[in-house]
Amino acid sequence: MIKHLLSLLIGIVLFATNLLLAKGVYANYDLQVMDKGSMLVGEIVTFYDNEKMRMEIALNRGKEPLEKIIHIVDIQKNKSYTLFNESKTYVELKYPKSKKNTLEKKYKPSNQTKTIAGFSCEVFGKIKKDFVETVCISQELYNKHKNYRESFRHIGQKQSYYMNDIKGFPLEYQITVDGKIQSKFKLKQLKEKNIKAQLFVIPKFYKKIESLKKKAL
Repeated sequence: MIKHLLSLLIGIVLFATNLLLAKGVYANYDLQVMDKGSMLVGEIVTFYDNEKMRMEIALNRGKEPLEKIIHIVDIQKNKSYTLFNESKTYVELKYPKSKKNTLEKKYKPSNQTKTIAGFSCEVFGKIKKDFVETVCISQELYNKHKNYRESFRHIGQKQSYYMNDIKGFPLEYQITVDGKIQSKFKLKQLKEKNIKAQLFVIPKFYKKIESLKKKAL
């Protein structure tokens, strides 16, 4: 009886320890986006845990803050949502089909490396006339946090700063046209941490709307 209770106690302790040690991924990025001739600056903040991802995009036009956009992806349920913080509304997006990774076909290695936020990455580029794309990829981080990175593919948005069409773990991405930056993001911080499950839940007081027109970035 004592042996059985001891085994049960050890099992409970191990289970609790695993829960305490289980950590998700937190990352944030500096962001620049050209919009109608005006450069918007801000940041992307992401949270990932247990096949759920939350992305918060906050931009400012000068001192004027724009509405914060929040994406929530639940891979297990094949659900993807966009939330609008100011209007307290949300829309359910059509869950996108998986695409094949095409980094090798789109980008060419530059034989250059960088260190960003303490991580090493390799620079790839793609040039089409005056349209230039560069991306700095960390294969080591991709191997370690593959599930986190793959969750970006399920957001259902096409803009470059959603990073959902890039194979590997991009630490920096930039588009220039005629030498002028059109969009750019750069990793500021990445770490493993415990993520609150509530971050992946749509607040009950948010109202569902049917269209992203005039809303999405």
